[in-house]
Amino acid sequence: MQITLTSGTVVEIKNINLSAGSVDWRRVSGEYTGDCTSPVTLTDLATATAAIKAAIKAALDAEGI
Repeated sequence: MQITLTSGTVVEIKNINLSAGSVDWRRVSGEYTGDCTSPVTLTDLATATAAIKAAIKAALDAEGI
């Protein structure tokens, strides 16, 4: 599944691990397209996409992207 962040960055969701509270993802294009893992807390399916986007955005912001 691919999602587009508000910054325009397109990422591919590779795996969502509910028990570990993490999401594995990678940028579809750009300088770095390797696999990344970010912690995410999912409380229900209705807000899962927003929570995943927020977790990935926080990871990219931490990198200054």
